[in-house]
Amino acid sequence: MNFKILLFLLFAGQTLHAQNSLIQGSISLLPGREVRLIAQLDPISKTEKVLDMDTIDAQGQFELKTKIEQYKSLIVSVNRYKAPVYVGPGDTLALEFSSEPKYRLADSWLKGNIEYTFTRSDNEGVNREISRFDGAYYTFFALNAQLLGTNAIKGKIEEFESQFANQNSAHPFVQVYTYYSVAEMKLSNGFNRSKIYDEYLSKNEIYPFNPAWMSFFDSFYADYFNEHDNRFGGAAIYNQLNSGISVDSLQALLQRDEYLERPALMQLVILKGIAEAHGGNKFKREPLQKILRSIIQEPESEQIGIFAKNLQEKWETLDQKPNLSYIKEQYAQRLKMYSDSIPTLLITSLSGGPQLLKEIAVIEDLLSRYPDLFKVIELHVGINTSSRSRVWPMVMLNKNYEYLSEFQIYSIPHFMWFNSSNQLEFNPISKPSEGLEELLYKLKAEKNQKEKIKIGQ
Repeated sequence: MNFKILLFLLFAGQTLHAQNSLIQGSISLLPGREVRLIAQLDPISKTEKVLDMDTIDAQGQFELKTKIEQYKSLIVSVNRYKAPVYVGPGDTLALEFSSEPKYRLADSWLKGNIEYTFTRSDNEGVNREISRFDGAYYTFFALNAQLLGTNAIKGKIEEFESQFANQNSAHPFVQVYTYYSVAEMKLSNGFNRSKIYDEYLSKNEIYPFNPAWMSFFDSFYADYFNEHDNRFGGAAIYNQLNSGISVDSLQALLQRDEYLERPALMQLVILKGIAEAHGGNKFKREPLQKILRSIIQEPESEQIGIFAKNLQEKWETLDQKPNLSYIKEQYAQRLKMYSDSIPTLLITSLSGGPQLLKEIAVIEDLLSRYPDLFKVIELHVGINTSSRSRVWPMVMLNKNYEYLSEFQIYSIPHFMWFNSSNQLEFNPISKPSEGLEELLYKLKAEKNQKEKIKIGQ
């Protein structure tokens, strides 16, 4: 029985109903700390919602409850340390967490995951199967690293695929996870793109809440607006979007791509594209918002409509955020003395990892060449600054996580752009190494034009 038929039998006629799910946890040495259960509302807006919270009692125990319709990856959070866990309708999971979080991500305020074990083997289920697959997945690449970039890796991937196809997990969520994890292996290792599309995207169901499906989708349609223009020549999407193209015209433009023949898939790609474009400085905001409103009015599916509404709410929330003066008053009073007469790049940082150091070098170079066009301030969410020196002011937030939550900062370093009127214009803005100079060049051209007008008056 092939994958498509099997999934049809598993899902046919199945109506999703929310059921109560429970996580019972224990973590020593942290009594009195708040624990939260967090869900990502959708993979497009990436908006997070707290489903439940509890306080760790004197014995180190806590409980988190939620209603859920389908298996999802949820997050158990203690302070800013996070533990991902797969939870399904009606699940009761008993978990024991390690006392000390494991540090993994040097450039992220997430810092890493709290490791946990299941205290009852009968409720590991999906988590155990996915953990076992992930272990085999990473072992595969470790053992075959020398074959990457060669045709020999394709045969190894096909052997790996057969190994897990024969294991035939009974759970549809695990089936989708392993199936699309292999799809991404093929995509990144030179398998024929058209055949990958035919097998994995042309007819199969869309599973946006399965992280393996979404990771594969993101990779297949990575940086799509730019890739489209590169494939078909010119700057069609760039020019049309910035001129206020309608969603119908945009869809007609995209129809020449054989990988977007499915209307629902096309709308999801458009949502992904405008969500990515909204945080940069290449596209104008109003045309993107116009496209989003059109999708909300006529979504290809109820789920896509929900994703679009979530994205609209996120944009509206960010647009209503206070200006730079508010941030200074609320979080960094020492910066109130600095003038805001020119645009400001606000850096949120944590550690001196390679990603941050790279961006710092770019910013310093741009400041030296465009000193009158923008200034920089930095808010550091850590504590120790003894090893850090900057040519701009830096304020320690001392683990003030309210600031991170208020401005929806999910990864660090994070960059925001405030215009010369103090208003938040881009949150986030693209990394300085990926487009800040283009923005500065436009500001310089506008400034020069204004000066010419003044001279001519």
